[in-house]
Amino acid sequence: ALVRGNGERWPLMTAPFLHYNSIHFIMNALGLLYLGRRIESLARWPHVPMVFLFSAWIGGEFTLLGKAGVTVLGASGGIMGMLGFLLVFEVLHAKLVPRSAKRRLMAALVGTALIGVIGIQFIDNLAHAGGFVAGCLYAGIVFPKSDSVLRPRSSTTDLVMGYATFLAMAAAVAFACSKMLA
Repeated sequence: ALVRGNGERWPLMTAPFLHYNSIHFIMNALGLLYLGRRIESLARWPHVPMVFLFSAWIGGEFTLLGKAGVTVLGASGGIMGMLGFLLVFEVLHAKLVPRSAKRRLMAALVGTALIGVIGIQFIDNLAHAGGFVAGCLYAGIVFPKSDSVLRPRSSTTDLVMGYATFLAMAAAVAFACSKMLA
């Protein structure tokens, strides 16, 4: 999705569902699977699509702030947001998560940063950073610190927003497909 600064924002919502090639798709799918399952097990399912879509959008906005007329493509902003969400959530809810699990997240963050440095010509580090910041903020705002050993419950609002986010994502995928076929 090419964004040329003409005021169109729809590419920021369709870009997370498009990928450059099969390797890009597989890497993003593996990250989504691991992080999504972890968010679901700790914060419940409605927050998986909400964190992803919010972080992907903010990641795209970071890219546009740093570069004009760039190609915005891939789910990396959303995935980095999921990683940021988990890092903050697990600090704020330390009794829910073993220390070794937190180390794996830190290793993922360091590994992603190294890949970003090595592949700086073709990796959108601004989207990574923006998505990461968005995920951290989401966790800090939505899930304040707790000493409980129980995972948070989903409210009716969480459920409604989770379903609405899924519908928005389905609409974005349909729109992206229609643009590709046009």
